[in-house]
Amino acid sequence: MRGLFIFLLGIGANSLWAQTSWVYDVTDISHNIMIPGDAENANFAIGDLIGVFYQSNGDKVCAGYSEWTGDNIALTAFGASFTFNGLVSGQEMFLYHWDSQAQTEAQLYPVFNTIDFINGDTFLINGLSAISYFNTAYIPGCTDANYVEFDENALQDDGSCSVVWSDAYQLIISSIDSLETTLTDLNLENDSLQLQTTLLSVELESEEQYSDSLST
Repeated sequence: MRGLFIFLLGIGANSLWAQTSWVYDVTDISHNIMIPGDAENANFAIGDLIGVFYQSNGDKVCAGYSEWTGDNIALTAFGASFTFNGLVSGQEMFLYHWDSQAQTEAQLYPVFNTIDFINGDTFLINGLSAISYFNTAYIPGCTDANYVEFDENALQDDGSCSVVWSDAYQLIISSIDSLETTLTDLNLENDSLQLQTTLLSVELESEEQYSDSLST
């Protein structure tokens, strides 16, 4: 009996040791992220955890996690509601992997399927995202296609987005208009110069004719 008690106690201790310290609030606001079991570079073991996080005052805060089963899973990210903590609309979501065997966590770099699902790594109320595959390295850059600096290979936004395409278009149009105005002004100046040259030639010719008439 004592041996059984010690065995069960050992199992309980191992179970507690295998748990991550991730905690989050369950609220009535959420955004689901679909993760296919066959996603490329999904090098997870059954029992590992996949968590979704956000930044709050410089701290990494958990908004939900799911256990990896080897099949398709839905990772629910919970939003802030009433006095409960969570993500807010427009906030960026980050994914982490908890290795239950090594007892370590590491950030994941997912590439979202934005063709079949309109939402990506930005939290929206009742939003739905899906991951195509995981990249093995951190690739910073502009991840917003609305900006000129957009880099389709970037996996995490580094704040380099600065010029919106609509603003860039207006800037190009303005530059073209300015160039056309400059060319018009140059043409007018050229026409004026040619006219002055012609008038000067006529004046010189008249003076020569007048001189010739006096000499005769």
